Amino acid sequence: MRDGATDLGREERPRSERVIVTSRARLHVCLLDMNGELGRVDGSVGIAISEPSVSVEVSRGEPSESDGMVKTFVRRFHSRLRISGYCAKVVHYYPQHAGLGLTTQLALCTGKGLSEIGGLRLHAREIAKIMKRGGTSGIGTAVFERGPPLVVDTGHRMGPGGKTKFTSSDYSSQPPPAVLLRLDIPRNWKFVVALPKGLRGYGGRRELEFFRKNCPIPPRLAADTARIVLMRLLPAALERDIESFGSALNSIQKTGFKKYEIEEQNPKVRSLMERALKLGAAGAGMSSMGPSVYFVIDSSKGAKQLAAKLGDDMEETWVASAYSGGARVCHQITEE
Repeated sequence: MRDGATDLGREERPRSERVIVTSRARLHVCLLDMNGELGRVDGSVGIAISEPSVSVEVSRGEPSESDGMVKTFVRRFHSRLRISGYCAKVVHYYPQHAGLGLTTQLALCTGKGLSEIGGLRLHAREIAKIMKRGGTSGIGTAVFERGPPLVVDTGHRMGPGGKTKFTSSDYSSQPPPAVLLRLDIPRNWKFVVALPKGLRGYGGRRELEFFRKNCPIPPRLAADTARIVLMRLLPAALERDIESFGSALNSIQKTGFKKYEIEEQNPKVRSLMERALKLGAAGAGMSSMGPSVYFVIDSSKGAKQLAAKLGDDMEETWVASAYSGGARVCHQITEE
């Protein structure tokens, strides 16, 4: 805690201040190693995208006045830093448990807003620790922090001093892993993101049980995923080769932990990916544990046409670009 933090809630101001924090969704491509026998576990690959987005407004008020979606995060922040007198409201958000990382972005937006209005200026990783996010994947924290958009993190130590069990982020006490590398993605590459109607992914205890049931995965499957990422996906991004990039995405869906995630999902998800590939997408994937799927294509026109052809079976469809801006903070001050 920084000097003076305990007095933030009692500070007198002549003006009313609001802080609005906006961040973007992320595509979670895969977890690299859910075997752990090499002494590390997790390791994530993900991409920040321009749509959809989430915004949280923080202002003076009682924590109890906060929206239900963020009330826990407000109380956690107040309790950890021993401050009071602020509340948070969700201005805009996208569907939860859709595989697009909403919970982490809500937590980070809330924490960043509280940090800014309270004059703490905490970094994203500090906020993630307070909010207990990033215990499995560090992609949400990394893309909140800054670009470039394609991120690979280091995962966590497995064993003494690190993780001792295979867990989802909700049940891990580990801090967000360090970023191993960040890469740009060509601006003309577009991502069509689709959420099928009537489907939701896993969360809470159900997600934890999925990890416990399926881990550790066979070492060969983890090795296959790492090899595809290192020798196909990342070089394709560097070489701006969308066909090879898409082919690597397609291969990732068939091996490693991603294979188990897709097998657990409704068959509609696999059918949707197959359909998009037939309609011209260079590659297809399921984000995190789904059910949102994404398709990469080489032009805005092609992306819009693909989105239109997916039809009315989608609850939401977004056409996005890779996003390098990180979270945006807007201070709004009005005279009382």
